Amino acid sequence: MKKIIFISAAALSFFCISCKDNTATTTTTASVKQKNSEVYKAIETGDVSKLHDYIATDAVDHNGGPNGEDVKGGDSIIAMLGQIHNSFEPGLKVNVVSRAENVDYVFTLSDMVGTTTANPVMVMPAHFKINSRSVDGVQLQGGRAQAHWMFIG
Repeated sequence: MKKIIFISAAALSFFCISCKDNTATTTTTASVKQKNSEVYKAIETGDVSKLHDYIATDAVDHNGGPNGEDVKGGDSIIAMLGQIHNSFEPGLKVNVVSRAENVDYVFTLSDMVGTTTANPVMVMPAHFKINSRSVDGVQLQGGRAQAHWMFIG
């Protein structure tokens, strides 16, 4: 009888721990998805004020510079994201097509549609209409973006 009670208690404990972990992961991935959406919204609106909650201070964007070079540091990345917004006329849209996330990575397939300004920071001519599809890969650490790669199709 003691053996049955012990096995039942052990199984119940495992089940409860598994359920608790699944709930925590779901909450965490929901948070990751929300923060990821905030980055695209910041690019569209130019309001980068919330991004310090998402991007680590020592993060690296591996191809965020105008010539594809690394941008190092959360503040530099956030400034670069604001510059992307300022390089486009009003109406810039970033449409998320699909996203996959867990607590370590988030991958986003998105379309960017807009027209560059007369003084674009990005390496594109003025008044250039862009309609591009890309995949962003973001490595997370502690719920914040630690590294980013972009693949444009």
